[in-house]
Amino acid sequence: MVKNNPFVKKSPTLRTFRIIERSETKILMRITSKSRDVPYCDSFYIEEEWYVASTSDSTNSCVLRVSYNAVFVKYTIMKSIISSTAASEAKSYWAGWNAMIKEKGVEF
Repeated sequence: MVKNNPFVKKSPTLRTFRIIERSETKILMRITSKSRDVPYCDSFYIEEEWYVASTSDSTNSCVLRVSYNAVFVKYTIMKSIISSTAASEAKSYWAGWNAMIKEKGVEF
C-alpha cells in the first residue's frame, strides 16, 4: 500500500525472490520490488537483501538481517522525495512486522 499519496492508494507490485547463497547454516536472498501505476515508478525499484543465519548454540534460533536500497535506473527530479518516502515506508513496514512477531510470542 502506498500511503500519503493523493493519486494512488494501492499499487500492483511484482516481487522477485532470488536465493544467492544457501548452506546448512545460512541463506542469503535478494528481493526486487517493482511497482506499476505509480508516478515515476519506471525510474526506480527497491532491492532488499535478507541474510538468515542459524546460531551455533541452538537450532531454535537464528539471526535475520534485512537491508534495502532504492535503485534508480533513470534520472528523475523526484529522487529525493522517492528516497525519503521509501525510507519512511520501510521503517513503518518493519515496525509493523516486529509488532506482529512480538504479538505471536516470538522472542528477540
